[in-house]
Amino acid sequence: MTAPLIHIFSADVQDGKLEGYKEYAKEHAAFTEAKAPDLLAFNLYLSEDGRRVYAVQLHPTADHMDFFMKEVVAEHGVQAYEWLERGSERSDAFGPLNAATADAIRQFGVELTHHPYHLGGFTRLRDV
Repeated sequence: MTAPLIHIFSADVQDGKLEGYKEYAKEHAAFTEAKAPDLLAFNLYLSEDGRRVYAVQLHPTADHMDFFMKEVVAEHGVQAYEWLERGSERSDAFGPLNAATADAIRQFGVELTHHPYHLGGFTRLRDV
């Protein structure tokens, strides 16, 4: 079995914009669930100090991540910049990643670190 692609995006929230981002996050999660039914997991988190947000995605394949960037991020995800600080973004990709997807992430001005080599492990999906 091929390892899935795990993508973690993070960014700082602009001062005074956290409550607005929280509302956006609910809308974005619902939009993403409807627009990307093959996405295995999509979860948004807030750091303990309430300053940094994280989007943790589990894609079945690198091609799915490419679809996600074109159909979800380009259409709805870029709206997050109303609340997020430009220049604070970071992306970490674990597993296979298409060059076009990596280029698209970098074109957004996001620092990307790619960890391509899966050494072992498994993914279990179940309702909790």
